[in-house]
Amino acid sequence: MEQIDINRINSAGQGIGKAADGRAVFVDGALPGESAVIAVRQEKKSYISARVERIVTANPHRREPLCPWYRSCGGCQLQHADYALQCRIKSMLAEDALRRIGGFDISASPECVPSPAEWGYRNKAVFPVRARGRRGTVGFYKQKSHEIVPVTRCPVIGDRANKLYARLRTMIEQGQFSCYNEQTHEGWLRHVVIRSARDGEE
Repeated sequence: MEQIDINRINSAGQGIGKAADGRAVFVDGALPGESAVIAVRQEKKSYISARVERIVTANPHRREPLCPWYRSCGGCQLQHADYALQCRIKSMLAEDALRRIGGFDISASPECVPSPAEWGYRNKAVFPVRARGRRGTVGFYKQKSHEIVPVTRCPVIGDRANKLYARLRTMIEQGQFSCYNEQTHEGWLRHVVIRSARDGEE
């Protein structure tokens, strides 16, 4: 294990630092301005993938995620940062994309306009479904895998969508649908897609 300083963050929510040998280190769970002891997951010739083992110096805007499945579910990347820091990170990512990828010469980071709703803002969610014996399971994919994390609700989608998801989840777990089996490719219910209008009409 090695201690590194995190100076940037990428669009996947990974903190970026440098190893002692100069290679870039992409660290799951780290925020800019932090110093962390890391555990290496994978080493390549030009970079290292790692996760946080212990935060030595925390960003003052670090917080405990609201969602209990956040660390296993792959749906969100920045819940461990407060909303003010999330907006600053999005501005930095936009600036980086414009400069490095787009080749634009810009003088400052574009402003991220905060949403009036920090939670319950997504109007669409896609829940993968898999067979489990004669019944099924539904949720979100675990990060970088096809393993399903069976969440009971999602704080970033609206209340009406969460209520509909809860009804469908119960029916799936009771075996009321022919759920998709990834090994045999049998079963017709592979995903549940829920859209919810902001005005609550549908």
